[in-house]
Amino acid sequence: NGSWSQQDLLGSDTPAPGDQFGSAIALAGDTLVVGAIGEDITASADGAAYLFTRDGLGAWNRIARLGAS
Repeated sequence: NGSWSQQDLLGSDTPAPGDQFGSAIALAGDTLVVGAIGEDITASADGAAYLFTRDGLGAWNRIARLGAS
């Protein structure tokens, strides 16, 4: 019917106010990449990208965190 509804809530393991999780997103089919440009696991705000896939029931599962070394 063209209406939108929330299906899941995505996030990082260690959310913090300046992480900016969701500052960039890319969606291709059942694969989603979410950027967190201010994430600072090492206190240097290098940023990170999170990779999610959607299963057959519509739930999103995080499969990777890509961050600076």
